[in-house]
Amino acid sequence: MAEKLLTQAEAAEVLGLPAVSVGHMLRAGTLPGMKVGRLWRIREADLDRYIVEKSEAAAAERAAQAKGEKS
Repeated sequence: MAEKLLTQAEAAEVLGLPAVSVGHMLRAGTLPGMKVGRLWRIREADLDRYIVEKSEAAAAERAAQAKGEKS
């Protein structure tokens, strides 16, 4: 079964960001993707992994800030 590839616009919709911002993230390498011809494509699994990693990093940061406030 072929893995689902998302367009830049589809990934932007999932992330709740403008497609231009997703393009910047792809070019900078902060969001994993690949070029197919001139167009970017993002594997659905990579986007899911990116979201989980960002969520976990944000949760860890909040926990660290909360711990720092208690001291």
